[in-house]
Amino acid sequence: DALNRLGDVNYVSREFRKALENYEGAARLGGDERYYSQYQRAVTLGLLGSRDRKIAALQAIVADGKGDYVDDALYELGRTYVSMERFTDGAATLKKFVTTYPASDKYAAALSNLGLIYQNLGDNAAALRYYQMIVDKAPTSPEAKDALLAIKGIYVDMNDVDGYFAYARKSGIETDLSVVARDSLAYVSAQKVYLSGSVVKSAEALEEYLAKYPRGAYRADALYSLADVRLRSGDRAAAIAALQELSGLYYNSHTVSGLEKLASLCFEEKRYGEAAAAYRKLAATAVNPSTVSGAWDGYLRSMEATEDSGQLAMAVDTVLDASGVSEEVVRRARSLKAGMLAKQGDKAGALALYRQLATEVQTPEGAEATYYVIESQYENGELDAAEKAVLAFAEQNTPQTYWLGRAFLILGDVYVKKGDTFQARATLQSIVDGYSPADDGVVEAARERIEKLK
Repeated sequence: DALNRLGDVNYVSREFRKALENYEGAARLGGDERYYSQYQRAVTLGLLGSRDRKIAALQAIVADGKGDYVDDALYELGRTYVSMERFTDGAATLKKFVTTYPASDKYAAALSNLGLIYQNLGDNAAALRYYQMIVDKAPTSPEAKDALLAIKGIYVDMNDVDGYFAYARKSGIETDLSVVARDSLAYVSAQKVYLSGSVVKSAEALEEYLAKYPRGAYRADALYSLADVRLRSGDRAAAIAALQELSGLYYNSHTVSGLEKLASLCFEEKRYGEAAAAYRKLAATAVNPSTVSGAWDGYLRSMEATEDSGQLAMAVDTVLDASGVSEEVVRRARSLKAGMLAKQGDKAGALALYRQLATEVQTPEGAEATYYVIESQYENGELDAAEKAVLAFAEQNTPQTYWLGRAFLILGDVYVKKGDTFQARATLQSIVDGYSPADDGVVEAARERIEKLK
C-alpha cells in the first residue's frame, strides 16, 4: 500500500518512471493491493509511450480475471486500441465490455466510444445503434448529450431528417440544444451555491434545478448534493427521500456511496424495511468485497430489527446462499437460524448448526453455540461428555465469559446428577467468587443452586 501511494505521488507529479518502479514493486509483493498496482502500471506504461507494453499488461489483467480492476482494464484496453486507430480491435474489446459489465459507471462511455469507432469506419447504422443505446439506457448521463448531437449529425448525413424528428419524439428526451445548454448552466449555477456552504440557499438552488430539469444530465449529482445539504440541515427524512430517488437512477458515480448513506440513515431512523432494501441493493451493486460483505451484514441486521420472524428466516437463507459474504456474517446468519429452529422445536436442526459454530469459541456466536451443545449433552444424560466439554471450553481462553459462566452452571448440575455435591458446590462457589459482571444473572443462578444444595 505504501508503494502504491508513493507511486501515486510520482504519478500526479508526472514522474512516470518512478511511478512505474513503485507500482511494479507493489505488484511483486502480492496481496490484494497488487490489482491496483498492475492496473496503474499499465496506465503508466501508456503515458511513457510504451503502448504495446500497456496493451500486453491490460490483456494480462483481463485474462487473469481477478481483482477489482478487470472491468477498468478491459475498458482501458478498448480505449487504447481506439487511440491507436485499431478500430476493429477496439470495437471487439468494447463490445465485450458492455456485454460483461452493463452496470459499470463506464458503460455509457464505452457505448460512446463504439459509436465513434463505427463513425470512423463509415458504418453510420452501427454508430447510430450505439448512440441510441446511450439515450435509451442512460438518458440522463453526461454522454447522452454528446450522443444526441451525434445522432442528429448521423441522421442529417443520412439525409433522413424526418427520421431524426421521429426518433426525438419517440425517445421523449430533451433534444433542443438550447435546453441542453440551459440544463448545464443551471446545474453549474446551483453547484456554485452548494460549494459556497450556505445550507438554505444550496437547498433552494438544487431543488430548483431538479424541478426545472426532471431528466437533466446532472440529476444524479444534484440529488447527491441535495441529500448532503438536507443532512447538514438536520432534515433526515428529506435526505433519505433524495437518496432513494438517486438509488433508482442508472448506475453512476454516486450509486454505491448513495446506497451506503441511504441504508445507514434508514437504519438509524429505525426504518428497517427500507434499510434492508437499500443494503440488499448495495450488495448487488458494489464491486469492492468488503463493501459487499458489509452490505449483507447490514441487510441481516436490518431484517433482524424488523422483528418479523418470517421475513428474518428468508433473509437468513438469502445471506447463506449469497456469494461474497464474509465468514463473520455467515456465522451470524447460522446462529440466527439455529435460534429460530430451536424456537420452532427443531432441536436436531438447531444442534447441527450449533455444532458447526462451536468449532470456534472466540466469537459470541461460537461461544453461544458451544454452550447449547453442552446443554444438549446434559439434557440427554451424557454427563461425562458434558463435563469434558465444559472443561475443554474453559481451556480455550474464550473472551465470551457469559457463555462460559453458564457452561459452568451446567457443570455444577452435572456433579449434582453424579451425586458429588461437594464438587458441585465448589464449582458453583467459584462462579460466585470469580465471575464478573455480577448482574447478568450468572452469579444469581449460582447462588440459587448453592441454596438448594444446602
